[in-house]
Amino acid sequence: MAGRLSVLTPKEVASEFHVAETVILAELESGRLKGFRFGGAWRTTEEAALELIATLMEEQGAGSAASGETGDETTEGDDYEIAQDEAEAALPARRRGRPSKASTLGDPGSASNGAAPLAPAIPLPTLDELRELEWETAQPFYHQWPNSKEKELQDAAFTQIIEIDTKHISLVIGFATRDTASMPARRHATVFWGDIGRTLYPLVQFAGANDFENSGLLASIIRDSGRATVAADAPLPSGYEDMPVGFYNDLISGPYTRKSRCVIAHKDDFAVMAKHALLRSQQKGRI
Repeated sequence: MAGRLSVLTPKEVASEFHVAETVILAELESGRLKGFRFGGAWRTTEEAALELIATLMEEQGAGSAASGETGDETTEGDDYEIAQDEAEAALPARRRGRPSKASTLGDPGSASNGAAPLAPAIPLPTLDELRELEWETAQPFYHQWPNSKEKELQDAAFTQIIEIDTKHISLVIGFATRDTASMPARRHATVFWGDIGRTLYPLVQFAGANDFENSGLLASIIRDSGRATVAADAPLPSGYEDMPVGFYNDLISGPYTRKSRCVIAHKDDFAVMAKHALLRSQQKGRI
């Protein structure tokens, strides 16, 4: 960014980072990228962007050393596990810092960087309560995924406002079709936080089963508070007791698909998709 003005727009920073502008906006909202609002629009500085680079390098270096990751995400599972990682990375945390791997859903998680612990989890709506809601049909829209140059068409979309405690959370479920290594034209659904036409933060993503055309089923990986997939013989995180669950590779076949625990939802069961998204958001300290 040498030679540019010190004050930068999110779009300019996104261009330098080679990511979508929504990713930079999320970093500004979370406070990891220092910035300020001017005339209602976010602005940051070259110095703040360089500080963020240093922070990311430190975090990723420490994470790889601790977990033994090789950096080759293609060995982690099907394309949708990778997409879900990208989705979760895009949403700003309720407080700076991520819950430690030792924290559990519903417990006050201590931030891994020494920040103040997260507040106790707010009770979420039950699956039955979510099924009483009527979702509104929305216009199709395009979404820019991180590390992708092209926008993806969400050709069917549905919206709902979920009331949690004193908050009103706007959720959007978008459906799209994408070619993957394991299957061409695989259907998938993404649960977003936000409003169409403004900033949308992906929360979780569901992949269409191999027999989706007949069954209408989708699957989404379940993760623990440290973002690790929940193994087939591991207990489910708290909150998933009333959720329809199964094994990912029973529905999704691919070269790297593993037998991880997953949420199973019918394409019309928006309540299950929403509950999974809310649980994951709460698990990450964002509700």
